[in-house]
Amino acid sequence: ASVLVFFAIGVTYILFATPQFTATAELVIDAKGAQFFPVSSTASGPNDASAVDSQIEIIKSDNIAAAVVQKLKLTQDPEFETPRLGTLQAILERLRWFAPSLLDRIFGPSGKPLTSSTHDLHIAIENFGRSLQVSRVGNSYIAEINFTSADPKKAALIANAIADAYIDNQLDTRIYNTQRADAWIRRRLVELRENFQNASEELDKFEAEAPGHIKEGKLSIEQSHLTIEQLKSTADSYKSIYD
Repeated sequence: ASVLVFFAIGVTYILFATPQFTATAELVIDAKGAQFFPVSSTASGPNDASAVDSQIEIIKSDNIAAAVVQKLKLTQDPEFETPRLGTLQAILERLRWFAPSLLDRIFGPSGKPLTSSTHDLHIAIENFGRSLQVSRVGNSYIAEINFTSADPKKAALIANAIADAYIDNQLDTRIYNTQRADAWIRRRLVELRENFQNASEELDKFEAEAPGHIKEGKLSIEQSHLTIEQLKSTADSYKSIYD
């Protein structure tokens, strides 16, 4: 009897449950390019593994999800606009949206109130994350992006959009880092030029005043030569670094 009951439940579920389709996109991660600081050529494998794992976490991040949700306007998609069963936080936020005073008394204030668009985006990201799975393929540099949806075309579209959003994110990050490095180099060049000019002026001033100090006995010839050599060395060092 138990077997027949559970068999009937299973058949009923198969007949009435909404089919789900999973699309897969594979993305090659540039582990070397993903590292902002250079790694020595003798670096071991675990360093690369950590870099790949870090990039996978970026792919799964809310930033990437938000970019895809906004690009594909998933906040207007019925599959993403309603909290799913099991997402307690999303359900509470939906209830808080309709009955804020009641929920605030039960669970405490939520802090900054959410606008309608922000709230819908948050719900869409929550649902987005429950349908997304990203994993590393073995010990390779390949990240496998799996996205599940009731619509197979939508699943494929979103899986590819996630890969595109990640690539755009990496390009934006590299451009930002390059701009910061360029700004730092420019500031450093100005400082070095000023240091070189100051050192050269100090050297010229000392060479002009040294004969008088020697005649007055305030400075010996040996001390004068030693000081001049030190000043020349300092000026030459700044000039070499600047060049």
